[in-house]
Amino acid sequence: MLEVDELPETVGLANTWHSFVAGIAGGLAGLLVGHPFDTVKVRLQSKELAASYKGTWHCFSTIIGQEKFVGLYKGMASPAVGVAVTNAFVFGVYAFLIDVQLGRVSDPQKAVADPSLLNIFFAGVGTGIANSLITSPMELVKIRLQNQRITPTGQFAALAQYRPNFSALTLHHSSITFNNKSSTVASRSLTSVSASSPSSQAAFSGPSDCIVKTLRHGGIRAFYKGLFPTIMRETSFGPYFLSYELLCRSMQKDKTNTKEHLSGPKLVLAGGAAGIAAWCSTYAADVVKTRIQNEPLDTPNHLRYKGFIDCAKRCYQEEGARVFFKGLNATLIRAFPCNAATFLAYTWTMRSLT
Repeated sequence: MLEVDELPETVGLANTWHSFVAGIAGGLAGLLVGHPFDTVKVRLQSKELAASYKGTWHCFSTIIGQEKFVGLYKGMASPAVGVAVTNAFVFGVYAFLIDVQLGRVSDPQKAVADPSLLNIFFAGVGTGIANSLITSPMELVKIRLQNQRITPTGQFAALAQYRPNFSALTLHHSSITFNNKSSTVASRSLTSVSASSPSSQAAFSGPSDCIVKTLRHGGIRAFYKGLFPTIMRETSFGPYFLSYELLCRSMQKDKTNTKEHLSGPKLVLAGGAAGIAAWCSTYAADVVKTRIQNEPLDTPNHLRYKGFIDCAKRCYQEEGARVFFKGLNATLIRAFPCNAATFLAYTWTMRSLT
């Protein structure tokens, strides 16, 4: 979310390809800079892992200490692969929704007019809702990979539950089949299972393995677990574009100037501030989304949460209102450098192509 800053208010046919390529460059740059902070945010949001960290910087330093610097980039392959598709989709939907509101879809020759702030807000919200269909599966894979933590002893924690636990089944089967030797067999069973304890290896070896296991377990539907909170979170594109436009217009000397006349630092400031405003507007939904998407690959009868409302309610009851702000510091710290990198890459690419 919020990896593409410079979405133009109108996208002409001649400029679409340039904007698309520049958007990919900007998205990848923002992802490279912002993903470490996103990993910290997801760890702090996780019910299983949050207790292991004292705060944002402790989480950051612990990951580097236990998993090296590469640990901060776990799960990046999933959004990196999808960034081109996501950016192209976002550009197209946003421009289309602006044109629909201004009546340019039915009349392409209609004079170009600047969209109102309300037009921008609704186009942003609509773009976020549509984009959720793409980002929800990518987010699910990313979160599950990010939450694979290596403990100081070199074992994987938190996501061991993603593999079936056969220990109880083996012990139970042994007790029934070999009732006269239950004590001996049970002891051997436990010894055998502990030797291959699920915490000793990663639940997923990488994005492809995670995708295959998720698909095998629940089909395509499994990838859309947490879709509703994802939609709730992605509606922040509305506040994002609205606040970005408000800030840009407030920094323009007169109405004849456009955003193209603003200096780079001003645009970076507007983009960073808008990113913070957008994240704050729907951050609680992002916490709920992480909790739901991080549940084990198990049968529905064993799931911790029944849905969005149940998850939000139980999180509040168990951890209080502050649970909905876990990881927010990492997110806000990430907003400015991420948006700055995105803007600089976008601008440089656009200038190189035009």
